[in-house]
Formats: sequence, C-alpha cells, structure tokens
Amino acid sequence: MWLLFAAAAQQTSRIRFGPRVSSVVLREPTLIAQAAATLDELGDGRAEVVLSSGNFGLLAQYGIDWAVTKPLSRVKEAAHVVRTLLDDGAITFDGEFFRYSGPFTFARPVQERVPVKLGAMRGPRSFRAAGELSDGVHRALSYTREAYDYLVESFRAGAEKAGKDPSSMDIGAWVVFATGPDPAVAKEVARGMVGLYASSMPAEQLERNGVGPRAMKPSWTPSAPAPWPGRSS
Repeated sequence: MWLLFAAAAQQTSRIRFGPRVSSVVLREPTLIAQAAATLDELGDGRAEVVLSSGNFGLLAQYGIDWAVTKPLSRVKEAAHVVRTLLDDGAITFDGEFFRYSGPFTFARPVQERVPVKLGAMRGPRSFRAAGELSDGVHRALSYTREAYDYLVESFRAGAEKAGKDPSSMDIGAWVVFATGPDPAVAKEVARGMVGLYASSMPAEQLERNGVGPRAMKPSWTPSAPAPWPGRSS
C-alpha cells in the first residue's frame, strides 16, 4: 500500500493518504515512520499513519499467536515510537517491545505534525486508547448504528481523559466492498474478505453488527470438501 500511495501521490494534488492499517507486528514501527515521512515528502504534506496489531486471522496465517503478542500494549508503544521518529527524526527508547539506541532518518515530513491514528475493531479499550494517545481512530467492519455509537462513546471517553476535544479528531470507517461487471463474482470476493475478519470477532462484536454467533459456525464438516468461491455451502 505504501508503494501504491507513493505512485498515486505523484498523480494527485489534494487527496490525503493514510495507509490503514500498518501492522506493528508484521512491520517494524521505525520503518513505518520512515515510509510515512517519505510519502509525506512525495505528496507535499498529505500523509497519515494508522497503526494496529493487524487482523488476528491474518497473523495466524503467519504462524503468530496474537494472544502472546500483547496486541494493545504493543500498538500503544509503537505509536510512541512512530510519533517520536516523525517529530524528532531520531529515537532512543527502551520499551517492552521496541528498543533503540539512536537510529535516525533523513526522510522528513512536510507537515508540521503527521497524524498518527490507531486502527481498532473490537473495543472498548482500543477505542479509548485511540482517543487518549493518538490523533484519531479508524474502525474496521461496523455496519450498524449500535456498533458506531459504541465506538464513539468509548473514543470520546479516551479523548476527554487526555483533555482533548473529540469533535476535532478523526474517526474513520473501513468496510468491505467489491465491484465488478459480474455481481456474483464481486460478492464472492467480498465474502472471502468478510470471512477473514469475522473469524476473529468475538460474540459480542458480532452481535453489535447484527450477526448471531451461530451464523459463523461452519456449514460443512471436515470430512466434506470445504466451501470455496463459486461453490455453495
């Protein structure tokens, strides 16, 4: 996504670029900061950063057990690392997850302050952390008023705890969609993406989105062929 946005920055003049999310488990946060600074240079001050631990289902495909990564604590510490390197151009830090002895970057952002936001899906702690510790929150996969009210309430509590005005901060939404000349094919593509994310949702999050947890149970047995795009299940 950083490569695509770098190319797009050369062909546009107004649109802002916030690659979301950048996983701080799969990608080192100082590299994220340098990529953001470079993108900000290329786009003349239009870059943003959205950090997250990454989708738990995706981490499993990399052989990573999210339960032992302390996802929220890691993201909060990574946000400090990215913020420091963007603002100061160098960092010395001894944290729980990341340790540095003076690495620096020649890539310097054009903006006085590149927005650093947190991506979150379940909440409420991640929503509150975004309000308290970052410049905004980007929520993944919410499709009901109840789910967004839950997000806003938690985010506002975190912002107010830090003495911020939540109405001045960014709240973004990421939803799955697919387009194409054949609606059936587009729906199958979207189904695959939804399945990847929904598989890592706890019951209460599914219910806030109007989905009963039982609906997520597989409709096939291990002895039968697994459903695949284009096949009914």
